[in-house]
Amino acid sequence: MRCKDSEYLAELVLCPSNHSETPVLRALERSLIAEARSPANIERIRITIQRDGNCVRIELKADTLSHLRAVVNSFLYLIHSAAKSIEMVTTSIVSERRGGNDQHLKSCPS
Repeated sequence: MRCKDSEYLAELVLCPSNHSETPVLRALERSLIAEARSPANIERIRITIQRDGNCVRIELKADTLSHLRAVVNSFLYLIHSAAKSIEMVTTSIVSERRGGNDQHLKSCPS
């Protein structure tokens, strides 16, 4: 969508599908805020992250459609990577608390 002042806008909204996902979403939100504070191209990109109830709303603005596509792709990859990392850590912690030995989490053979 094109905004005023020749800007392009994209909005991403992340919402937990159940109560157990809320802490993961909060951790993800903190990761995204850290990235939004120092965008790669501050003159051409603006990023706003807000909590909207249980959801996190990410607003991405850029001066060209090409820059918008780049920042959207970057944030989607960041969301994917951070969510997978949080999921792996959470799985590992839960497994340790249960006394399990998750072989799939090990990077080197014993």
